[in-house]
Amino acid sequence: MDDPTAYIPWAWSVGSTDPNAVTCPPPSAILGTFAIVNLIVGFLSITVGHRRVTKCLTCKLFGHKNSNSWKWVWIVVVGLQLLANACIALVIKRTPGYEQGFSIWQLTLFFTARPRVSWIFGIPFSWMPNCCSGARDRRARKDAAYQMYQGHNTSSQSQISPGQKFEKDWAWRTFAFSQFIAEIVLQLITAYTMGTTVAFAAPRGYYILGNLPGPTGRRAHMMYSAALYWLCGQSALLGLGLIVTVAVLASSWHVAYKMHFTMSVMGVAMVPLSWMATWLFWVGYVQLAGGL
Repeated sequence: MDDPTAYIPWAWSVGSTDPNAVTCPPPSAILGTFAIVNLIVGFLSITVGHRRVTKCLTCKLFGHKNSNSWKWVWIVVVGLQLLANACIALVIKRTPGYEQGFSIWQLTLFFTARPRVSWIFGIPFSWMPNCCSGARDRRARKDAAYQMYQGHNTSSQSQISPGQKFEKDWAWRTFAFSQFIAEIVLQLITAYTMGTTVAFAAPRGYYILGNLPGPTGRRAHMMYSAALYWLCGQSALLGLGLIVTVAVLASSWHVAYKMHFTMSVMGVAMVPLSWMATWLFWVGYVQLAGGL
């Protein structure tokens, strides 16, 4: 069975009504372009996600030191991601020859299964305090010590002492937290695509080696295996992430610090169990859909 449409888990497909009028790039070019765009978006997100840059771009409305706005900013991140997916689906839908075969909402949900890197970049950067905050703290302690030595400005002594520990300025913490929570929500939406794929392949015996012969069968098997890999490895992590998120939303800074540590631990586990699984899924799908 060499017909790729027979291996697609859903009833809709993206394809031109006139295959002779459109020449699609090879799967390697599609995946390479997607990887490059993903990296560019990730680096731009890190730049814009810095507290000082955010504060400048929003005219000091956001980007305050140790802000807790990440408790709701993730909603904006999810909304922007879904809006971007819908815009891409709309562009494809309005392309001549691609008007039929799928609806915008179907493709919008399907695109949530794409791997993203912004949340991965945010985890190590979230542990990096603002490089200027340490110098400011040292100057403040030095000024306090000098004031005490001179024996004047006692009002400052009550506010700043030479041995006082200043709270670090985690410049990327709000960005990292909001991206991480948004990724958990997007992965919950991704469960629809992965679950549909597994529910399609399992009853047909497509997970049994040898039941999918030929190049087309091997490509489909990669997609099916990646979906099962995602479900087995990520479901428990998503459940834990949801519990931690609910706890953080109702807690103070102490729990937020726990969130910082938990995000890092979960993020390390999510890279092989979620991010790699979605990459394998898309490699299999793009290679399979290349024959449509």
